[in-house]
Parts: sequence; structure tokens; C-alpha cells
Amino acid sequence: MSIRKLEQDIGIADKSISKWDKMMPSIDKVEKVAKYFGVTVDSLLGYTGNYDDDLLKLMDMASWLSKEDIVALLVVAEQLKKGK
Repeated sequence: MSIRKLEQDIGIADKSISKWDKMMPSIDKVEKVAKYFGVTVDSLLGYTGNYDDDLLKLMDMASWLSKEDIVALLVVAEQLKKGK
């Protein structure tokens, strides 16, 4: 299957998937892709449920996130820690 065909089938803009390696897609677009292939978003993103693997993925992601993104994630992590 071509990326163009997938974009047409799920109703997203031409060439938007090819930009995902440089720009994070919106969750609704990720959900559309997961639904199209009949999988969960977690499985599409490679979530295994293994804490060590997840921690390594998070650390790897930090290498391509902007400083602002990292600060925002730290705020979310603090809120989760507090149970909000």
C-alpha cells in the first residue's frame, strides 16, 4: 500500500504522513491510521507494556523534542505524580 492511498482512504491531506518524521501528528490522525489497520494506538506506536522499554523510548524521544516540548512533558509528569 502506498502512503498516498492510505492518506486518501482515511481522509487526511496529501503528503501529511511523510511529514510525521519531522513533525508529530495530531492524535486524531494517529487514531485514524490505527482504526484503518484494525489495531490500537498503543500497538501502532509500539507500546509493549514493558516499563524498561517504555523508559528507553521516552529517553530516545527526548533527543528530537524541542525544549518547550520537554518542559510541557515535565509539567504533565508532575501532575501525574500528584495524582491529578
